[in-house]
Amino acid sequence: MRAVFFRRFGLPDVFEEGDLPTPEPGPGEIRLKVIATALNHFEVWTRAEPGEVPMPHVGGSDILGVVDKVGRGVKVRVGTRGVFHPGWWCTKCRFCRAGEEHLCKTYGLIGEVTNGGLAEYAVAPARNFVRVPDALQDEVAAAYPLTSLTAYRMLVTKGRLRRGETVLVHGAGGGLSSIGIQIARALGARVLATTKGAEKAAKARTLGAQVVIDYAADDVLARVMEATKGEGVDLVFENVGRATFETSLKALRNGGRIVTAGAHTGREVSFTLGDLYWYQKEILGSSMGGPKEFAAVSRLVFAGKIRPVIDRVVPLSAANVRTGHEALEAGTQFGKIVFRVS
Repeated sequence: MRAVFFRRFGLPDVFEEGDLPTPEPGPGEIRLKVIATALNHFEVWTRAEPGEVPMPHVGGSDILGVVDKVGRGVKVRVGTRGVFHPGWWCTKCRFCRAGEEHLCKTYGLIGEVTNGGLAEYAVAPARNFVRVPDALQDEVAAAYPLTSLTAYRMLVTKGRLRRGETVLVHGAGGGLSSIGIQIARALGARVLATTKGAEKAAKARTLGAQVVIDYAADDVLARVMEATKGEGVDLVFENVGRATFETSLKALRNGGRIVTAGAHTGREVSFTLGDLYWYQKEILGSSMGGPKEFAAVSRLVFAGKIRPVIDRVVPLSAANVRTGHEALEAGTQFGKIVFRVS
């Protein structure tokens, strides 16, 4: 099969294009003929930071395709169009048995611990498969799984966001934050968002952000306090890391919550513990989500209540994947980059 992959870790120029063996579905597995796949920021780390991944490595955890072949025991019909839940879990540990699959010690991602969707075919467990409505556009279906699932868990499960609360979303141009704005608005929250430049600010407003702050031109904390009459926000949607974390903590009201699912500007932060316990603030870690959360956020997408922002749709090629990674690292995109495979 045709695929885009890398054989060594490094800069985006490690990507190459060629033929790899077509994977076969085992018992309980489904093979998709891939229609489209979308890029996520974790793939930058997977490519750049040496780790335990299969080589040659095919990335891509957001996968839309048509069922092409099924393994023993699978009842899904060949020809069904759908997506995979992007996670990979053991099904046997105490967390999996309790319905907390995302806490599984072996939890990983398709396109990380296994090969993914930057190829003509992809295989995953049948339990991961979700049929998508015929009317749902290919690029939307391909773009929503990982970031929508992650944002839903951040805001609903961990962040406990309630109607009428105020949330600060950093980095509105990212795939995760752009869908996070929409989920927060769907929940009835007031949204403050940060981004860089007038063009991205205008796009953030179209997504539903009521207050947009240009972090390159404005004092973010001062603008947050102005917008909340000096009180601070109820929740901070944090996935930037070192560059924003101190501001995030200071921007919280007493008793407020930070939920974090990323740190692409740096994983090490510092703060004063007194500011945390005296004002009873919470810092909550979150990543991905389980099948129940994926079903819930899928319903929002299928109903048209949220829609992943698409920066561009381009054919799958090594050159386009390289360019996509460069855009994510530079932060020049707004939303998801989708690769059309077939």
